[in-house]
Order: sequence, then structure tokens, then C-alpha cells
Amino acid sequence: MKKAQGISMNVIIIAAICLIVLIVVIMIFTGNIKGWGSEVKSCAAKGGKACSATACTDKQVEMPNVCSSNEHCCVNILD
Repeated sequence: MKKAQGISMNVIIIAAICLIVLIVVIMIFTGNIKGWGSEVKSCAAKGGKACSATACTDKQVEMPNVCSSNEHCCVNILD
């Protein structure tokens, strides 16, 4: 009686890691990583609505280093 040969768990894990690394390398070389980084750092991603020239109210807090120097990213404070 022959025993069935299967793919070991180590081969599956190594293949998954290689696939993730390959995707990251492709994103770096195609320039898509920059777009993803700017989306993560945006005001909306931090919980604000958008960068605006108006100052934050008493029920909002300003997120630093998100908008340009004369704009504000205001996030509502939870009650």
C-alpha cells in the first residue's frame, strides 16, 4: 500500500511569506506604495472630515502634522 504524498505545512507557510514579499516588492517598484501611505496619513483616515482653514471648536481636538501649516484637521471628542 502506498502512502499519499502531500505538501507539508512548512512549504505552505514559506510560499505564503514569499507571496507577501513579492506583492510588497511589486508595489514599491510600481509606485503604488506612495499612494497607500498618503491615504493612511490623511485627515479622513485619522477620523477628521477634511483639512480646513477654520480652527477647531471646544468639542474637537486638532490632529498635528496632518494638514499644511495654515490648515487644521479637527476630530470630534467622544462624549
